[in-house]
Amino acid sequence: TKVKATFYISSDVVDRLEEGWTRLRGISPKEKRGEISKSLIVEAGLLEVLADLEDKGNTSLLAKKVKG
Repeated sequence: TKVKATFYISSDVVDRLEEGWTRLRGISPKEKRGEISKSLIVEAGLLEVLADLEDKGNTSLLAKKVKG
């Protein structure tokens, strides 16, 4: 089940998401392009960093970002 969630992110990240979406659509087979969404990219990224946090805790990429 998908739910709508709203978060604030920097305009730079929004621009990079747009560029990544465009690039991913460009390198994907024509029949798969319609399946590629910004939501898919955000969800995949979150799943990766959260799994890393679960596995590595304080040494995870996300924990290091928070610590500075």
